[in-house]
Order: sequence, then structure tokens, then C-alpha cells
Amino acid sequence: YCVLQLEFRGQPASDGDYGMSSFSTQISDVLAAVKYIQKMKDPVNRDSIGLIGFSQGGLVGSIAASMDPRIQSIVMWSAPAFPPHDYEGLITKEGFLQGLALPEGETAEFPIIVGGVFYFNVQLGRQFFVDMFTVTPLPYLQNYRIH
Repeated sequence: YCVLQLEFRGQPASDGDYGMSSFSTQISDVLAAVKYIQKMKDPVNRDSIGLIGFSQGGLVGSIAASMDPRIQSIVMWSAPAFPPHDYEGLITKEGFLQGLALPEGETAEFPIIVGGVFYFNVQLGRQFFVDMFTVTPLPYLQNYRIH
């Protein structure tokens, strides 16, 4: 087995600005990682690529897998199925409205709250919130065989 751990742009082990990250950019990052694997010279079975994604990574991975036939399998762990509903408990309705009102290219800090407990702040841009309502894994999931 060969394992490649992907850090989305702006994450600690990656370059870029996480505030400009969205489901769309993260899907693009996964597809770029698959392209990278295809070009590896190491002895890798390029015909048997699988993904595992936790939470948002499962959402992103499920869509990326449906877009690239080289991805043969996916494990989704606690992946959101309907982002507006699933993220409302983390960001709040007010946060959604604030995020959608951001000018293009600007970011704002949003508190992540779980069960009424503050965990941390995250910098997000408008595209993250637009994707929340336009990028959903449900239509893609019907194409998979569940094991």
C-alpha cells in the first residue's frame, strides 16, 4: 500500500490561505492528488486508488470519487450529507448570513460551536458558504455500491 495524506490548502502542512478554501477548492485538491499519484514513479498500483475522508473530507472525497474513475473506492467517516443542515450547528444561521454577505475575496472569522461549547475560530470566505448550498454529495452517492 502507498498512502498519501492530503492537507487541503491553508492547512498546517500546506501552503495557501484556508480562508479561501471551499468544498470546490478541496475537491480540486483531491483531484490534483490523484493526478500526482498517477505520475509517481514508485511501484504504486495506479489502478486501485481509494480515499478515506472524515467529516468534510468524506463529503469532498465522495464528490471527487464520482468525478474521477481512477478512484475505485471511498470510505466516508461521519461525512455531512446535507451541508446547510449539518453545518448549522457549527456555524449558526447568523454565521451563514454573514458569510454569504462577504465581498468576493474577503474572509471573516467564524466561531465553531458544538453543543453550545465554543471550540475555535476559523477564517472562511464567501465561496465556502456558497458551496454550502450548491455542493452536496447526495446526488453522487446514488452511483456507489455500498459494502
